[in-house]
Amino acid sequence: MVTALHRQQQSQRVPVSLDVIEGDTLASGLLSTLPDLAGSLPNVEMFTDYGGQGLPVWVIRGVGLQDFNANNTPTAAVYVDEAYQSTSAQGASGLFDTERVEVLKGPQGGLYGRNTTGGVVRQLTRRASLDGNDGYISVHAGSWQEGGLEFSSNHVLIEETAVRFAGRSVHSSDAWQRSLADGRRHGRKELWDLRSWWRWQPSELTRLDLKLYGGANDSELPLARSIGVYDANGGFCAAALQGQRDDNSCLSYAGMLAAQAGAEPEQFDPSRQRSDGTTSLSNTINRLQNRQAGATAIASHDSDFAGGSLIEVILHYEDFDYGFAFDYDGSPLELGHQLTASRITEQSQELRVASSATGRLTWQMGAINSREKFVEDRQYRLKDNGPVGLVHGQLDYTQETHSRSAWGHVGLELTDQLAANASLRYTSASKRYIDGSVTAPAFPAPYDVVVSDLNGTWTLDDRWSGSLGLTWTPDDNLMLYATMSQAHKSGGFFGGFLFSPLEFAPYEEETVLAYEAGVKADSRDGRMRVNASLFHYDYDDVQGFINVPIDTVPGLVLERLGTLGDASHRGVEGSLIWLLAPQWQVSMAAGYLDARIDRPAGTTLNAMGEAVSTRGRRAYAPRWNGSLALTHTRSLAAGATLRATIAADYRSDLSARFTSPVDRAVGDLPGYALVNGTATLSSANGAWMLTIWGHNLADREYSPRKAYDSLGSYIEIMGQPRSFGLQLRFLW
Repeated sequence: MVTALHRQQQSQRVPVSLDVIEGDTLASGLLSTLPDLAGSLPNVEMFTDYGGQGLPVWVIRGVGLQDFNANNTPTAAVYVDEAYQSTSAQGASGLFDTERVEVLKGPQGGLYGRNTTGGVVRQLTRRASLDGNDGYISVHAGSWQEGGLEFSSNHVLIEETAVRFAGRSVHSSDAWQRSLADGRRHGRKELWDLRSWWRWQPSELTRLDLKLYGGANDSELPLARSIGVYDANGGFCAAALQGQRDDNSCLSYAGMLAAQAGAEPEQFDPSRQRSDGTTSLSNTINRLQNRQAGATAIASHDSDFAGGSLIEVILHYEDFDYGFAFDYDGSPLELGHQLTASRITEQSQELRVASSATGRLTWQMGAINSREKFVEDRQYRLKDNGPVGLVHGQLDYTQETHSRSAWGHVGLELTDQLAANASLRYTSASKRYIDGSVTAPAFPAPYDVVVSDLNGTWTLDDRWSGSLGLTWTPDDNLMLYATMSQAHKSGGFFGGFLFSPLEFAPYEEETVLAYEAGVKADSRDGRMRVNASLFHYDYDDVQGFINVPIDTVPGLVLERLGTLGDASHRGVEGSLIWLLAPQWQVSMAAGYLDARIDRPAGTTLNAMGEAVSTRGRRAYAPRWNGSLALTHTRSLAAGATLRATIAADYRSDLSARFTSPVDRAVGDLPGYALVNGTATLSSANGAWMLTIWGHNLADREYSPRKAYDSLGSYIEIMGQPRSFGLQLRFLW
């Protein structure tokens, strides 16, 4: 049972491409935060600009703006317990004591509104229950001296009141990376989360659920591995000009500067780093410093309105302090260090009314009002980067967002087998950029105010979104559906450094019109489930990054957020769950995707400084991806059960179009497959579970992210090598 469409339904009766991850899977030990789920889902990728839990962005069916600025809104809306998360900085929610996660693919502009061009990710944690007392406590230990504690406990206080407490804490005293700059180990984890759900149910018709929560994350982000791309004269090396990467013969940016200064570049030699990323030349400044606290209240009442309906009021408030430091040059020098402290405040009020009576007509309607405030305090330090001529930059601004919308959804059974559904939403949204300023001390001093007093307003133009759909259900085991849907992602303001008032202008929203047809089928004996869908997107005004020269700083080229053009996305995906025998189950999923900008809006500069069209393949949209899992369940003596799963996740290369050999040398993201496994021993009475898990069992070397800091340095972030863990859980 799911609530993807704001009412309880069987997942096989929801006319949307939908992946559901249940609580038992979430408790396996391999899955810790929301981004961990993406690897096994067809046509779903996770972009993390800083690696780890830095700024996770969901890319669903190639739809996902890979923005390194937290003021931007993601294209796949993330909801935690019905509350919208306004920035990707909040996207690493912990999966402890979670009932399920629902991933809706495709535009969801009708029921969910803005910023859903890619889809919707819904995490639903376990609420307090009046059905009795229960809970669990688990401890785990893993590679690099990682340890953790997780717990949950439900208590019925009096007949109509219950409370559920849950929390987790993770700490590691060792790490998988070592810095060659200072010899320190790096990659330690340090985080905690606490949550309480309170339920008051004065009658069978009325209930109030209140969630209070808070947490902190001071974990270290992965160290970047510098890439060799230059020769000693400051040009691109011979290998890079041939589209090859050769860290043995090419210099990093730091090494090139040392060679030009007459110093020995050996200490900056990128070949000193191990290819798997376990050693890096980077400074060990990379870390998070996040703090959050908030509350969500959900009041529900079963009323007699319109023949019977459920009325819900959802109130939400959160403070989120997003802090991080990152070495963008991946060297022992200070060539490009970013330090950010952002204050995010959000509040929303939502009303939902849905028909509860059964019949041929079902309906829902609602309205929501939300406000978000984002205060940025960012530094970029580059005192050792002499050619740029700046010591550091300081960026400050405030962004305020206000959104109001009203929506409706109806479903109508035309015949016993044929049904239609439609949704429509009106949204009014605006953003204000307030008191923006950039200051930078140049060579020589004093401070030079580059730009200040930046103020502007963006207002949504495409205010209507929605969907139309048909479903045909010839029997209880088969459903076919077809939908047409439209959604938009908000426009706004570039959240990075600006070096001229002429660069300050809002970018417009992007819109998508999508067509999808799908099938959901179960075998009559209940041993097989097959789901598949075919989709086509027409995308207008796709948001993305282009490289532009900065006139005020000769020779400097920076990334800017703008409109790339119009795009088309087409693909197919499917999943299979098959119970081969009472003890054996196989699960498969696969996706094919062709996502590209086919009507460019202008040009950008490639790595060689050439002006090229924005036309071409979109990044983080692999042509192929898929997963395969085999599970064996065996009964043991005294009623114990052993359940073992081995799984492989694959994606083809994630690279965008390359317009020069150098772009290929520094930006190629080859495909890879990761093999993971779990084995769980459960007692006969369900009182305890012992799990052993392994991640990246084949110890595959892979890089999910390569980046350019716009100042000369090219880096890559490597995936974590093989790791193991053990988890013991007691339940009552």
